Amino acid sequence: MSEGKQPVHRPRNLVKLLFIGTVVLLIVGSLGIATATFASKSNPVTAAKHQPTPTKAPGNKNPYPPNTGTLALNDALKNNSKGYGWEVSNDGNGNICSFTNGVYQVQAHAYQTTSSMNACIENKKTFSNFAFEVHAKVTKVVNLPPPNPPSQGCAALLFRYTRPAVHTLYSDTFYTFTVCPDGHYVLSYARGYLYPMASGQTRAIHQGLNQDNVLGLVANGTKFDLYINYQLVKKVLPSHYTRLYAIGDVGFGATSDMNTVTTQFSNTRLWTF
Repeated sequence: MSEGKQPVHRPRNLVKLLFIGTVVLLIVGSLGIATATFASKSNPVTAAKHQPTPTKAPGNKNPYPPNTGTLALNDALKNNSKGYGWEVSNDGNGNICSFTNGVYQVQAHAYQTTSSMNACIENKKTFSNFAFEVHAKVTKVVNLPPPNPPSQGCAALLFRYTRPAVHTLYSDTFYTFTVCPDGHYVLSYARGYLYPMASGQTRAIHQGLNQDNVLGLVANGTKFDLYINYQLVKKVLPSHYTRLYAIGDVGFGATSDMNTVTTQFSNTRLWTF
């Protein structure tokens, strides 16, 4: 079984991650092998037909079972005026966290032949048990010129993100729920390297570039429920891996593979239990 390294970039740190097993097929594979679904900047992707319609959530009530909780985060992500402390930074190498044209934009740039993720975090609050959602889309993919093959990028929801006081290159720990425009998703945990916990493919994802998808997550103790456009796609049962991280920051990410990928996030909400 093949292995592929994928670094995670933050302007103040760099964490190298390793995708193993299934996630190689989903992230590295879909970024490299399943390229027919995606295209370069000069050949835009069209949306897939017969896409499901998301269910609208009423008001600010938690739409995810158990449909309870206190609204602790509610932000259109137009700017940092609400005081949540979303990261705004630029590492000078194409990895950017910024507010652009009324949305929170995360850009990831892969170095040479490696894959990478840029992680942009909220810095004011930490959360343990919650329901968390955000509107996400992959808006732009700029591929390397031929003979390099075209590849895609993905959007990610990050949670229980911690950074030790004594920081090393590989010390950041967190979970990531990554959704790709070809219909794949993967839940992973990071501890120096990134390891898959659950993955799959679903028609609940609105496929293609510039397609809005609502990524939803319920993290309650050691149980994780994954939602896409208000449809439950995976229940992750308690295990050693779901017990690794109990509390931390939340945030958003973009993944790239030998290209530059731009993602946009808006209208995020979080209810604590």
